[in-house]
Amino acid sequence: MRITNPRRDARDARTRAAMLRAEADELRSLPVNEAARRIEDKQVEREDQHRRAAERARQLRDPFEHDPHRHDPRREGPTRGL
Repeated sequence: MRITNPRRDARDARTRAAMLRAEADELRSLPVNEAARRIEDKQVEREDQHRRAAERARQLRDPFEHDPHRHDPRREGPTRGL
């Protein structure tokens, strides 16, 4: 769990806002077709990052997911053997 730090959050927000303003200024300086292509490319890149993050989360979700002893309804606990 992340501890809230208002100063860090404000700094991060200012940094992000400055980056977005610079990106908007750059897009305004481009021809419309080029700006549209860059926006679409960034959207595809963002979707790809989300897809990869979801795949990583799925792989790391439950370390015992494939443990046959955890999901075997016939097995109720440790057994004693001779």
